[in-house]
Amino acid sequence: ALKRAFVTRVTRHRPWVTVKMAQTLDGKIATVTGDSRWISGPKAREWAHRLRGQSDAILVGVGTVLKDDPRLTVRLSGPVRQPMRIVLDSKLRTPPTARLFSSGGRVLIAAAPAASPVRERRLRKVGAEVMRLASGKGGVNLKALLRELARREVTRLLIEGGGEVIGSAFSA
Repeated sequence: ALKRAFVTRVTRHRPWVTVKMAQTLDGKIATVTGDSRWISGPKAREWAHRLRGQSDAILVGVGTVLKDDPRLTVRLSGPVRQPMRIVLDSKLRTPPTARLFSSGGRVLIAAAPAASPVRERRLRKVGAEVMRLASGKGGVNLKALLRELARREVTRLLIEGGGEVIGSAFSA
């Protein structure tokens, strides 16, 4: 159990992937009003921050960034290591004003080859690294991204959603 993430990266050329999601009793990942921020309680949120702290990177889709504007940081008391934040954003719709850029640390935007060079320049100006990857079903090729993350020695990846990203991860 202690070395499974490392062994996965070395032998399968991808990080150990954990998917974290909160779910309502009726199986939804958001309330009827579309609010997905607080469908879990304080203990679950603390546990989620511990998961973040154990991860090398956190992955969300651009839909989550546009809707929730998350920081994607570890917010626990004491010294913590902040994971790299990754956004699956085939068309580079992530706004340069997103809170994940003002939180410090590395931000990687995974985009499709045809994404706008103008949008790429704007994101690079605020400190994002833009990685262009082959397109896959519905957007960026997730398997190609995982291989590239493993090459960069990302051993533990936490996928936080949203629904399309989680579905794509399970399909991949």
